[in-house]
Amino acid sequence: MNNAEQDEEIHIFDYLNILWKRKWFILIPALVLAAAAGIFGFLKTPVWAIDAIIEPGIFLVQDSNGQNKETPATETLRMARRIGLQSFNASIASELNLDRRGFPVLFAEILNNTWFIRIWLQVTDIDRGTKILLSLLQHLKAEFNQTLDMEVKRLEALIFEQENTIKSRHAEIVLLEIQKTKSLAQITSEEAKIEISEERRRSISMEMASAKTRTDALEEQLKKAVEAQQKGNDAISLGLLLYSSQVQNNVQYYNLLDEKLNAEKVLQENSRLNIKSKTEDSKENDARIGILKNQIDNTSNAIKLIQERKTRIRYAEIIKDPSVSARPVGPGKAMYILFGGLIGLAVFSLVALSLERRAQNQSRS
Repeated sequence: MNNAEQDEEIHIFDYLNILWKRKWFILIPALVLAAAAGIFGFLKTPVWAIDAIIEPGIFLVQDSNGQNKETPATETLRMARRIGLQSFNASIASELNLDRRGFPVLFAEILNNTWFIRIWLQVTDIDRGTKILLSLLQHLKAEFNQTLDMEVKRLEALIFEQENTIKSRHAEIVLLEIQKTKSLAQITSEEAKIEISEERRRSISMEMASAKTRTDALEEQLKKAVEAQQKGNDAISLGLLLYSSQVQNNVQYYNLLDEKLNAEKVLQENSRLNIKSKTEDSKENDARIGILKNQIDNTSNAIKLIQERKTRIRYAEIIKDPSVSARPVGPGKAMYILFGGLIGLAVFSLVALSLERRAQNQSRS
């Protein structure tokens, strides 16, 4: 151990000896000062803590997977910071007609694993603090519910839009059904035309067969008459002219019937083409009606999901009304006594050392 360390150790023991020598000079004033501080703490107005808990409104949002999940009406941590920054103090002071200079500090925190916001303050006037906390809760509730009202209106607008879409789809289906009914009626009409035309075609065919038979008979008679005339029978000439005229008339009549038969065939072919066209139109209408009905079902399901989101909206709720702590949170009487005693010990220890040094200086002189 060197000389410096020995000197320092000697000084420390000297100080301790001085303090011990003057212990009552130090302890008695320190105890008096601690007692005075304790009395001051007991006489000081007690400070009470008042707290409350509010739940922000809840609504559903769709995640990336299309699933509905609950979310608060506003970001709770951001709201807690706003409260901690005393953002509502001016509104509350104006509402309650309070002086901003003596306005208590507001605190807020988010309770673990919840969306609950705990708010508290420390005041000496319990009634005043309770009114301030109630006013803050009403401001928060109004702000939360305003956000939720906007969400409700947005969902109602979506429902209204989807319902109008369904009405539009139903109106389109009605028009398609009318078109389909017209197409079926036209198909029935064309089928009736074909049936009537087929009857006429059969009648014409029979008449053509009869005309052909008559023509063949007349041509046979004409052939015989020609042969007789060639043999020198002049009396057949008049009959020959008659047969020849009848044959021409029958041929013309046959050709006329053939034209009618072809016209009926054309008519039937046109009717069949019309039937085919209307049948395809009817199938297209059926397909379009099926698509529209699927769209209506999908839209109805979407409306149900939106209505579910609307019904599951929960407005802001005060979970815990403002309540006062069971005992005062301040002032800390024990801390007053402790600090008073420590300050007394420190001050009078310094005074004792100063007095001892002055006494030593006087003795030397």
